[in-house]
Amino acid sequence: MYYGPHIGISKEGKIGEIHRFGQSKNTGCCGAAKGALNKLMAGEIAQGNITEMDYQMNTIEQILLNEKDRILSAETPLYEATEVIYEAIDKRILELVEKTKYNCKYVILMGAILINSDTDMGSFTHTKRFEVLDLTTGKTQCLMKDFFN
Repeated sequence: MYYGPHIGISKEGKIGEIHRFGQSKNTGCCGAAKGALNKLMAGEIAQGNITEMDYQMNTIEQILLNEKDRILSAETPLYEATEVIYEAIDKRILELVEKTKYNCKYVILMGAILINSDTDMGSFTHTKRFEVLDLTTGKTQCLMKDFFN
């Protein structure tokens, strides 16, 4: 399972935007994270407000609201918001893996932040978890140091 949020970083190092093919200027990336962060900064997120009309966006807003002080006190709030979103996804994936019955021997988990960049640069992965869970023994092997420094 490969999972995690994404964030844009332009070749100039601007977090939260990239230059896409066919565009005349940089545009936002990730729009949902930026939108939720803007609402957090403006004090426009109500605790527990999750509606059917915008369930996914409201969920992101609640995740950020729960870490409001951490995010707003960070040097780069959008970067910190992306880290917070990753942590929430990682926690939920681990909960789901634990509650799921599989018809296989191994579950491989790769949690990451996908870094989108300008069209002429491509995308990158900041890997944060790389593990193999042996379902027959219940043991987990971390592969981070074997593949990433």
